[in-house]
Amino acid sequence: LLDRTAPEESVALAELCFVAARIGAFQAIPPLTALAEREERLRTVLPGNETLYERALECLGGLLAALPKEYPKYLEEERHQALFFRALQAPGCELTALTILVGLWPPSAGEFRRSLPARYRLDEESLQATLRITFGQAAGARAAF
Repeated sequence: LLDRTAPEESVALAELCFVAARIGAFQAIPPLTALAEREERLRTVLPGNETLYERALECLGGLLAALPKEYPKYLEEERHQALFFRALQAPGCELTALTILVGLWPPSAGEFRRSLPARYRLDEESLQATLRITFGQAAGARAAF
């Protein structure tokens, strides 16, 4: 599908990602994961100057952050951690990737921060704010060190 997707179809796919995240469709985690793993095919720029890759990461991250304990099968720790770790190096994806990594795996927060590219300047206030928004009030305090 991604090999022959027209720009207007990319917009539709991005909207589908958003809807899945917005309604909490946890069953969409596996296909969103597969989509986000196709980074090289997701460079289509959407209206608002966001790429399909950024949208897929944001929606997948939001679903993983909201994943209830009764759906553990949807969190593939190694696969998801590797996916978001790679996204730390993608321009425009650093804050999203770091937020999900720190929120899901707080003990490794220091390692994730050190893995940010040298060109990226982390705004700690932005990170704390996105952690609170994505994971709730306790996440910001848990990840601050």
